[in-house]
Amino acid sequence: MSETTAKKTRTGLEIAVIGMAGGFPGANEIDTFWENLKNGVESVSFFSEDESIDAGVEPGTVKNPRYVKAKAKPGRDSIFRFRIF
Repeated sequence: MSETTAKKTRTGLEIAVIGMAGGFPGANEIDTFWENLKNGVESVSFFSEDESIDAGVEPGTVKNPRYVKAKAKPGRDSIFRFRIF
């Protein structure tokens, strides 16, 4: 493809991903995250009423049928390091 043709096909919205990092529920790195997505790995933790109450959730809230006793706990490395930016 010539340079002239390449310029004609560009929109100005092109981006290049040169690196990714992250910590996600069930995955402390991107490779594990993508493997989990690909393999349908469940990364949400579910809790009993007693576990929820022990964690500090009000008993009335736990008994509410609309309350979901689940949490996607982030991985240990998932803290955003804002000072880098």
